[in-house]
Amino acid sequence: MHQALPGQNIPLAGSIELTERCNLSCHYCYINKPAADKNCLDRELKTAEFKQLISGAAAMGCLWLLITGEEPLLRPDFAELYKTDKRKGMLVTIFTNATLLTAKLCRLFADMPPFGKVTLCARREKTYERITSIKGAHPKYLKGIDLLLQYNLPLRVKTPVFADNLVELDLLKAFTKERSLEFRFDPVLNLRTDGGKAPGQYRLSPEKVVELDCNRMASQGCLTWYRYFAKNDPAIHQKRFR
Repeated sequence: MHQALPGQNIPLAGSIELTERCNLSCHYCYINKPAADKNCLDRELKTAEFKQLISGAAAMGCLWLLITGEEPLLRPDFAELYKTDKRKGMLVTIFTNATLLTAKLCRLFADMPPFGKVTLCARREKTYERITSIKGAHPKYLKGIDLLLQYNLPLRVKTPVFADNLVELDLLKAFTKERSLEFRFDPVLNLRTDGGKAPGQYRLSPEKVVELDCNRMASQGCLTWYRYFAKNDPAIHQKRFR
């Protein structure tokens, strides 16, 4: 489709952030505002305004739509907005931390399937709660994962990798493998949208990021990266791929 529509300015893919708010308070996050933040609530678009945006995007040709936020499930009108997306014929991906998932929402997803992507920042409960700053969040996350699996919903797990959870990377891989889930990690941490620079202190060094990527690409047999490092950085290639 992308090849068939060059130069026509048709937005085949787009994303929509329903809220800046989150029920967690992860210290590495670039956007999370408290769930009850009044300023954020006052700034958020109303249901009708979001529906207008969705309808406009669909009319322009948007097919793939990402629903994100911070945590989109915080919106009480989430289900209504999701149904609007699906009824417009869109292929919808949802980014969520899974802690607010319910059986009712999963039944909706089973009837109108999304592409689900869940963020998991740690495997151990103690680490998870230290990173999210919310006691009791870890069991809610596990319950959300179990619900998605119970309803046979498409699911991928993404882990932001940074200084505080690097030691748990193998545990996270094992956790997803046991459940036959697609897993990927991402070392990119953005600075905050409000100008705060705190997430930067948790970033891995460039050398560590390259090491992780080399190990990942070698284990997955990805020839593109193999050839890239062989050509552009023979030292890394010799060290990590041999």
